[in-house]
Amino acid sequence: MSEGTRHQYGLTVSAFLGGISFTIMAFLIEMSVDNEFHYPIIDSIPNFMELSELVIAGLAASGTFFIVSSIGMIPVASGRIGELSPLARCAYTCMLVGFYILCGVIALLLLPFSTAGAVAVAIISVVVIVLYSVLYGKFEE
Repeated sequence: MSEGTRHQYGLTVSAFLGGISFTIMAFLIEMSVDNEFHYPIIDSIPNFMELSELVIAGLAASGTFFIVSSIGMIPVASGRIGELSPLARCAYTCMLVGFYILCGVIALLLLPFSTAGAVAVAIISVVVIVLYSVLYGKFEE
């Protein structure tokens, strides 16, 4: 598989997840302006940042990392720079950081509906992240 082909898949995923993150963030900001998006159980805890604001900030950070990753992957996917260049490594790192943040935000979004579901998603996310970190690059074609 050529260098550009590998990054084309990453570019597609990164652009899609970045667009979805920003769209959901804009929707939640609109809901929070109308006081419809709040976590009453956690928002009542004194001296604790509102979870709704934390979710919006997480989506903003995740979307930003995905968009930066997309911008960095364009020259690699087109074959103008090498796959092992610092820009390519930075682009993949930004995509992974955005994905890790998005996994945490998904768990936070589930929290008001099901605590057990949020914990299960958090545990699955950590297991996937650890497995990916351990197995990355072990099975090259």
